[in-house]
Amino acid sequence: MKMRWTAITPNISLSEASLFRLVVRLFAYPSLFFASLSVATTDFSGQPIASPETLAILFSELKQPVILAGLSLPLLGLIASHLRSVQAKEQIEKQQVQIETQQFQNKFSNYLAHRDQFNTFFNEDQPMKGLSEISKWQIYGRLFPRATEADFGLDHFLVDFFKKTPAKICEVTQRIESTRFNDFENNEQILKSLKQIETDIQRFSDFDFRSCRVERSPLKSVEKSLIKQKALVEKLYQCSNFHRDELVIYDSWFFDSAYNESLYFVSDKAFQEVLYNLLSQLTDVPPVVDEKTKEKIESLRATVHYEGALREKTRNEDEFPALISEVLDESFSKDQQHSLLRFLPPEFQIKTQDFRTKAQDQEPSSNDSH
Repeated sequence: MKMRWTAITPNISLSEASLFRLVVRLFAYPSLFFASLSVATTDFSGQPIASPETLAILFSELKQPVILAGLSLPLLGLIASHLRSVQAKEQIEKQQVQIETQQFQNKFSNYLAHRDQFNTFFNEDQPMKGLSEISKWQIYGRLFPRATEADFGLDHFLVDFFKKTPAKICEVTQRIESTRFNDFENNEQILKSLKQIETDIQRFSDFDFRSCRVERSPLKSVEKSLIKQKALVEKLYQCSNFHRDELVIYDSWFFDSAYNESLYFVSDKAFQEVLYNLLSQLTDVPPVVDEKTKEKIESLRATVHYEGALREKTRNEDEFPALISEVLDESFSKDQQHSLLRFLPPEFQIKTQDFRTKAQDQEPSSNDSH
């Protein structure tokens, strides 16, 4: 029968190892054979079996077989030591697996608790309501991409966004300050400069900024984009800090200040841009006004009413007529100005005309002073 070789593994005893049995056979069996042969061929010359002489002769004859058998002891010791090391290694590996399993369970438990807290916050506060259709699962995964590993730090890209964006908005504000409502080429470039910020916000909110675009009105598009950006950044900041102050070093005040300043400068110019576009469509109105022209006039009046109401409580009474007058003076001839004034809402016709009259009356006195 063919013998099967049994390797040294953690699950066997020393006597079951083939290498151990091989060493025993190589040294112990020959030693026994030589010992038996030596005893059988020794002449004790009638000495008593228990006498010292007999024992001395027996010890002398068995010395060589015992030495031969003793040579196996270091090898057997090495084999036993190797088996113990293999078993110890397996025990350590099992303990390591148990530790890793426990750590994974702890991490997963912490992840579930963190996500559950976020879900509760998102369901109760509904931060994205009216802004984006992104689900709580999607936004959680984007804000906390390493949460499954129990690392609840924010996405590094988002942290970088909160750190650098206020400065970018300030740069946009400077460009808005230096432009005019009718500098369309430059205003298109300002709108393009917001593209990267919009892309970054869309990455975490799924908001489509194409809905902020107004045809032939880059500054109005900039204004609508900034309004949405401000709202979305505020909500992303709120979501990021639902559990702890992850962004405490990037105070939301910096964002509010940057966006408010930018909106302050762009709002008047955006209105003038829209007003210019609407007035440009009414420069050649026929004596008999058709339905299409009536719609344009109604759109103009609705826009002026809305924009005037926005500024009524926060601005000087002359500021809004001054904006209208500036558009008329810079973009239309004298004849066109008189014609276009009649399309404004009656109260704003009066306010604008009064402002223009007052400005004209001040011109001579200004000239006299020089």
